[in-house]
Amino acid sequence: MDFRKHFYSIFLLALSLLSCKKDNGFIQANKAVVECFLQPGMPAVVKITREIPYNGDSTLNYSIQGLNVSISYAGQSYKLKNDSLGYYSSTSFPILPGKDYNLSFNYNGFDVSAKATIPDRPLNVKASASSLTIPVWTGGFGSSRPTFPDPIQVTWDNPLKDYHYIVIKNIDTTTTEIAGGFRERRFFTSTPDQTNSISLNFNRFRYYGKNLILIYKVQSEYVELYNTVETNSQNLSNVPTNIKNGLGIFTGVNIGDSIFVQVQ
Repeated sequence: MDFRKHFYSIFLLALSLLSCKKDNGFIQANKAVVECFLQPGMPAVVKITREIPYNGDSTLNYSIQGLNVSISYAGQSYKLKNDSLGYYSSTSFPILPGKDYNLSFNYNGFDVSAKATIPDRPLNVKASASSLTIPVWTGGFGSSRPTFPDPIQVTWDNPLKDYHYIVIKNIDTTTTEIAGGFRERRFFTSTPDQTNSISLNFNRFRYYGKNLILIYKVQSEYVELYNTVETNSQNLSNVPTNIKNGLGIFTGVNIGDSIFVQVQ
């Protein structure tokens, strides 16, 4: 199952405004912006756009077409196919834990490049329960306070203090929203952390039914960009990037065993 959209949603604002600045009245917007999250078991997909000019129209399509984009792995270079607007992809090489991948292309006279290492997958992923009962409180006169369920404790191995975060998604074909004011949003995504556990209270779940919990291991460049967007969303002129002669992010992620929780 492809959950790259969770990564992309985090950077939608940041990458649309990344390093577009106005110096001495002149507009500067001449670099390629890269979005790529290499994940084992998934095809390599690279999204490439150009910077939105200062005071530019963010509703316009800034995708870059017709580039010669390649990723090298194990001493061999693989050309990516430009199969849709701004997207370049390939299934010609495996994406494997512990391996290095190098992106390269030329844009606007610049040799753009980046390197990504795929992290090992999270191991020994466990949950303290496979079901959760949402408390119901009528709120009527003389009614008693509902019994709140114990949080679900999700744990995994993390001896090297790597960064992880979790995603919760309801996977039923039809969804029933939990009534009350304690739900948050359809997808819950935690902050990247170096811990080896997370406590999930009932208010982390928005829908009844079958919910999928996934543990992602991410690299430092992802964490730096995430933290910058979260803490400086009003000032994105210095968003970090690991793209040489470009902007954005080229990184590797990995995912642990799936956990399913029935919310009732």
